[in-house]
Amino acid sequence: MIIGMSCARDWYQYLLTNLFAILSNNKVEKAYLFIDDDYIEGLNLLKEKFQTEFICKNINDTFNKYIRNDSPNANTRYTKCSMCRLYFSKEINEEKILYIDVDALVVSNIDELWNINLEEYYVAGTTDTGMMRDGVVYLKFIDSNVPYINSGVLLMNLDLIRKEKIDDKWLNLINNERFMYPDQDAINIACKEHIYLFSVEFNSSTSTSLLENKKDIKIMHYTMKKTNWVSQHKYSELWYDYEKLYEEFRAKNK
Repeated sequence: MIIGMSCARDWYQYLLTNLFAILSNNKVEKAYLFIDDDYIEGLNLLKEKFQTEFICKNINDTFNKYIRNDSPNANTRYTKCSMCRLYFSKEINEEKILYIDVDALVVSNIDELWNINLEEYYVAGTTDTGMMRDGVVYLKFIDSNVPYINSGVLLMNLDLIRKEKIDDKWLNLINNERFMYPDQDAINIACKEHIYLFSVEFNSSTSTSLLENKKDIKIMHYTMKKTNWVSQHKYSELWYDYEKLYEEFRAKNK
């Protein structure tokens, strides 16, 4: 399994907890991290324990490389971290990759997700039902019969995206049109009719569907305002359990 994640410096503590959870439940060959620095203190312990290769890329350099200064989406509340998945295919030389938001906690084995056949699809994701909430559909540019996915957990067919220049298409959209959810909107527009839908158990959230049985959740996505985003959540204990396990692991291996 090959994964991609991103976060700014002030979220490193959450990134490390998340990586610990993913690696505790899955065999990950490589993890591409788009971050503020060349490396993060703490990755060496995870590398030694789980035999995972970490490749770190600077989010500022890559953002400036692909997102124009005059892009209408360059200074929105959606950060450079969220934009990075738009140029994975240009920066990462892999056939496919699983992108996971830093606030999406992997609490189980997800080989089933990784092994989805994407031969005819650019990406795979879970329907974002929040877009239809209260009968409001702001996405006038997408047919209501076409699925609109949440990009927080995204399986990406990098080979096909490169071959058919889908990355150029969504970067052109980002650099020229204003969107409410920039990276997510661009991905849905560019990949229309070539999106595979996977089960909500791999992206359970208030934006998709929050499963009632905690045991059914394989990836818990905390899509809430980032103030008390864990403590006020119905399933806060999932995050706190792994946070405690990671702290114990780190203390034992110092």
